[in-house]
Amino acid sequence: MLNRPPGADEIRANAAKLNQFGWMLSIDTLANFDITRWNDVLTQSYDRIIIKLLMNRERMDYQKRYAEVVRS
Repeated sequence: MLNRPPGADEIRANAAKLNQFGWMLSIDTLANFDITRWNDVLTQSYDRIIIKLLMNRERMDYQKRYAEVVRS
């Protein structure tokens, strides 16, 4: 659902190295990379977290699609 295959640029950048952090990477992303906000993220409901992760993913996918359209 939230997982997608990496793009060519991500493979070249070795994004797979981030896998070692597992779920902590999602928490860090939701906390805007601020460790002092991790507890704020952890107190949110599961459904709220999933919706936010889905929104983030759709936003990133849109930005990639838009960049491709602009380049064309």
